[in-house]
Amino acid sequence: MDPRVKTPPAGLQQQFKLSHQIYTRLLTLAPAVEQATDLHKELQTVASKAPKDSPALPAINKFNEKLTALLGAGNRRFPPFSGKPALAGLRGRYLRLFTTLQEVDEAPTTQLKAALAGVEKQLPPLMQQWQQMQDKDVPALNRQLKNAGLPEVKLASGPPRRRAVVSAKDKDEE
Repeated sequence: MDPRVKTPPAGLQQQFKLSHQIYTRLLTLAPAVEQATDLHKELQTVASKAPKDSPALPAINKFNEKLTALLGAGNRRFPPFSGKPALAGLRGRYLRLFTTLQEVDEAPTTQLKAALAGVEKQLPPLMQQWQQMQDKDVPALNRQLKNAGLPEVKLASGPPRRRAVVSAKDKDEE
């Protein structure tokens, strides 16, 4: 350990525990945001291809509005907090808390702990809404799209796991 760090081991343990907690939440939240963002783009493509008099167009627009409300400002890494919890905004808040926690080798402050507790309360209802959209709303929309002769939307199975590739050439030189 760096001798300049004067934080007691118990404080560093708290920092690690909260960092790990945030990291595991991000492992759940980030794929949901990516899937919702991809679905939003796919919906826009389907809507642009649909004839103006298509009976599926109102369903597409209604679903898109619901998805946009759940997703929030998904185009920015740290979107502003709008007051209404949304997946992308929550991901941004978790990332800000993680960054703040990792900037120093100190025990977490009471403000950081309180902020994390607030964010933790918002995650389960949002994930339940997202799960309901996947389980019920997407299949219902796809039935309407199919009946209108439009291509169905597909949910990505999640972003591929990136793995480090180690080669025999990567050996440390002696």
